[in-house]
Amino acid sequence: MIRTNAAATMLGVSANTVRSWERRYGFPHPQRSAGGHRQYELDDIEALKQALAETQNVSSAVALAQQRGLGPASCSRLASAFAA
Repeated sequence: MIRTNAAATMLGVSANTVRSWERRYGFPHPQRSAGGHRQYELDDIEALKQALAETQNVSSAVALAQQRGLGPASCSRLASAFAA
């Protein structure tokens, strides 16, 4: 699980943009921490990042990312995603 700022960094957008996409498109859909903070699944963010690169369109990318997914998150995938 990653927080909003990390997800935004991976996607190359602001945290407000990630929250806006959540409200408008329902994706990425976060879970909430005990303190109420958004926590996103790494595979959702990676799928959205790849779809955005392919489509250059948010609504199309969201639909594509929801269809695809990328499998379970792992520590090594998280490290490589941040390195990229």
